[in-house]
Amino acid sequence: MRNELEFHDSMIVSVAQVGKVIHITLNGYLHRWDKSSGVWKGEGWRQPVLITMTGDLPTAQASIPAATLETGDIELGEITYTHLVPLPLSSAGPAALRLETAEGEVLEFSGSDLKAETTGAGTFVEKLPDEFKPVG
Repeated sequence: MRNELEFHDSMIVSVAQVGKVIHITLNGYLHRWDKSSGVWKGEGWRQPVLITMTGDLPTAQASIPAATLETGDIELGEITYTHLVPLPLSSAGPAALRLETAEGEVLEFSGSDLKAETTGAGTFVEKLPDEFKPVG
């Protein structure tokens, strides 16, 4: 099974600093894909996602209200994930996260040692159209 977080339609639930770790909790919109007999079948799911990274939470972003995301990207060294992020994801080294809300607010986080993973049970939302299937 292939799981990917789609920033679009995901929602920020909370942002917090715990020691030297930034915790960003999302009510994520996930693409779940299964390949059987060479054919991809996909479903959209709603599931809690936790993104953590070592760093300092910018003061201006210490009290971010819940918001729906329009887009986002994660930079891990020379690799950039835009729009869709494989889950689980774990990377040592420099990391940057950029989130844009549906209202146009841009939130930027930087640090290192980024992890992104689901943290709870998911709920089925819809079947995904064939044009969204993974390449390969």
